[in-house]
Amino acid sequence: MIKEDIVKEVNNAGMFSVQMDSTQDVSAHDQCAIVVQYIVEDKAKERLVRFVNVEDSSSKGLHDLLRDSLSDIGLNLEQCIGDSFDRAANMSGTYTGLQALMTEVRPSHIHTWCYAHVLNLVICDTSSVCVPAHVSSSSDFRNSVRHEALKLNENLCTFETILAAFTFIRIFDITTPVSDYLQSPALYIMQAWRMVEDATNRLSKISRDFSGVCGSATTFIDHLNEKLAAEDIAISKSFTEHRSTRCVVPANQQHSFEVSCYNVICDKVLESMRTRFATHGKLYMQISCFDPNRFEEILASPEKIKFDAISTAVPEIDGPVLREELISFASSYRNLSRGLFDSDDETLSSAGEEEPDFSDSEPSACKPSMKKLCCQKCTSCAFKLLFQYRLCSSAYENLYMAYKYLITLSTTQCSCERCFSKLKILKSRLRSTLTQQNLETLMLIAIEKDVSLSIKRDKEKIIDRFGKTSAELHSLLLF
Repeated sequence: MIKEDIVKEVNNAGMFSVQMDSTQDVSAHDQCAIVVQYIVEDKAKERLVRFVNVEDSSSKGLHDLLRDSLSDIGLNLEQCIGDSFDRAANMSGTYTGLQALMTEVRPSHIHTWCYAHVLNLVICDTSSVCVPAHVSSSSDFRNSVRHEALKLNENLCTFETILAAFTFIRIFDITTPVSDYLQSPALYIMQAWRMVEDATNRLSKISRDFSGVCGSATTFIDHLNEKLAAEDIAISKSFTEHRSTRCVVPANQQHSFEVSCYNVICDKVLESMRTRFATHGKLYMQISCFDPNRFEEILASPEKIKFDAISTAVPEIDGPVLREELISFASSYRNLSRGLFDSDDETLSSAGEEEPDFSDSEPSACKPSMKKLCCQKCTSCAFKLLFQYRLCSSAYENLYMAYKYLITLSTTQCSCERCFSKLKILKSRLRSTLTQQNLETLMLIAIEKDVSLSIKRDKEKIIDRFGKTSAELHSLLLF
């Protein structure tokens, strides 16, 4: 019954994107989670539709498994406009991977390398850069362990190590909010792309701000030395002097560290961000035109707008007509949004109160205030306006289709990872003999709680379904 309700919503939407990932359970069986993202009215939804056992992990086997699993519940793979997989060869292979086979079914299919995985690889690339701190471990007992431990303590207390640590802290301060958003459910690809671009620009600004890192590290050392005064531990605020047997002119150690360490780390993270997030750049640049923050720029230079990539991805969209509809919508967006997004009288009465601060909260696609029900500055608000005013029927048909397309596209596969967290709870060592059908049913009930609760309220529907399972129950319940 949960599947039926979800499939009905997906078919009504007319298009969906798919997330797919697999993991081993406690019985060493390869379990695959299939999640779809689609639109219900004016909101994006992510739902688990199948949880199946993988017998063939090749790209052809996974494609057949995905096609048959969706077909069994009434979903057509031809309606899948995009996917979000990890970088495994059988999933994302350009020529023989699962995404290549899905492109054969729908040529305009868009494959997205999971943004959350990409960001993790960016941090791995950055962390692999040589830094002055060296940490080693060994399970064998050796006489030199004590000496190495003392040496490690000395290395961790050097000014160079603290500078390197503060360099990574500045990077993590920028990338952590992006990572948090990329792990949220039903996120919007436009918002994800904008946050990645913003993070790249912020990293570029700090890439040569070595003096700011030095100031933060010096302040930290002063505070730490006060705390460790009783422990007879002092951390130096100067660079370690290295003795040289050659008669050479001593180099500026601060400048040397800036060039060989700080600049290298910052250049590496920037290079990795730009290269790993470079896929579908032309399509994303055209999609960015639907961001309300760019409407003034569009009205100032309408001749620069082109939608050839979007027209190729969605054959139902007419590029020139879409351009005219977007210009018309951008010019009237401010007036249209005033009446729809204003809060009710009860909320307006508290307008004099201090508005909530969302700066430290979890990033989201829309951040309303006390005076407004929506932020009016994101793609979600623009799509909601088109839907609420029923502008999708005639005035902005192509524009509505474009917004629906970009909100349906999936960006990550974190929902599959969340499913695997539930799997560890449901299929434990005490319940390791669960059949696949029972396991899938329990997974659906545990993950899609809101759907199961809505079905639970319709008791007549549950009794009718239960009564049809046998002739005896039919005579007792369905009289």
